[in-house]
Amino acid sequence: MSYAKVIVPLDGSELSESALPLACAVGRASHAEVLLVRVGAAGVATTGLSAALAGPVRGPVRSMPGPADAPALRAGDRPAGLAEERRYLGRVAASLVHAGAQVSLEAVAGDPPEEILGLARREHADLIVMATHGRSGLARSVLGSVTDRVALHSTVPVLAVRPYSAPAQRPDNSGVIVRTVLVPLDQSELSESAIPHAVAIAGIFQAWITLVTVVKPGAGPSQADAAKQYLMAIAARTGIPESRVSIVVNTGDPASEIPLQLKLLPHAMVVMTTRGASGLKRWIRGSVTDAVIRDGLVPTMVVPPVAPLLGPAIH
Repeated sequence: MSYAKVIVPLDGSELSESALPLACAVGRASHAEVLLVRVGAAGVATTGLSAALAGPVRGPVRSMPGPADAPALRAGDRPAGLAEERRYLGRVAASLVHAGAQVSLEAVAGDPPEEILGLARREHADLIVMATHGRSGLARSVLGSVTDRVALHSTVPVLAVRPYSAPAQRPDNSGVIVRTVLVPLDQSELSESAIPHAVAIAGIFQAWITLVTVVKPGAGPSQADAAKQYLMAIAARTGIPESRVSIVVNTGDPASEIPLQLKLLPHAMVVMTTRGASGLKRWIRGSVTDAVIRDGLVPTMVVPPVAPLLGPAIH
């Protein structure tokens, strides 16, 4: 599993930029292109920026196109808006290039989730990294946000970063700290779709993997033992050395137990699928995934299940 192209949607706010350190850490480790995308309001001509700004930024920001290089404007366009987009993208790109990232830029107009998903398809992206909320700055559930809609419909993993719970930076500013990758499993093949990505992320950050499953209250010892045996078999399949994989079997409601488990794991990250044993394609609202993103307070990679496992009636 590798990530050759990483998309980072931004909305011009510092909150949305909280996803950048983690995206760049993955990008540098994978030698990936980090594609920054800014979606403007529909009716504001920003699509013309694609030709002027797209392509890797490999040198100083002064090499980016200046005002004289801007595409011709159509009647009704707002030049100030284009200039603002250019300055913003240039500023962000400058900091990433300075940090050693390979960066390209794209600005489009329209509905943010639709444009982000469309760009991911056209660019054959491997990963989308984005903050769970941006300009409004409201601490809220991922439900109803741009991130929610992107994570629900994306065919590639979406790494959601809570702005106020982003990974800590290393003391030497060489990257972010991820010590443990937690993988919630419900003993279904659908939930196991997350495992290759968990292994890849653990490799990038030299992190431990913790496999966790939650059994229902009142389950007897035999069910707990079966869950433990299941996790041990999955751990053996990861190919990760036994000393770097741990397993946890908890009892209760997964939506509350997994966030509680995360409190015991400093510098953690979650990798999980959007749906599991039921196989139903549903909104993230009320699901374990939403609870982990909202209450787990750690970056969470939401992995779409492997399509053949969903069955023809669920696509």
